[in-house]
Amino acid sequence: MCSVSLVLLLDEPTGALDPISTENIEDVLVNLKKKEEMTIIMVSHSIKQIQRIADIVCLLVKGGIVEVLRPDKLPDAKHPMALRFLQLSS
Repeated sequence: MCSVSLVLLLDEPTGALDPISTENIEDVLVNLKKKEEMTIIMVSHSIKQIQRIADIVCLLVKGGIVEVLRPDKLPDAKHPMALRFLQLSS
């Protein structure tokens, strides 16, 4: 029997939403991830959102992955551009 993995691709899904709608969308995503065992690949510039949703974070610079960290380890980033982004985002 063939096993099918569900993958959802999102690009800034809450970028233009108010905080209440953002929270509602995030709740849906977390529930999908747990209940459906879904893999979610999401682009986000929101550090807070990343920390609420992500299991693994890939930091990109010029389209290439420069860091792969758990959300709680973001302060441990080493790449200069990643560090600058994190500094400006806090």
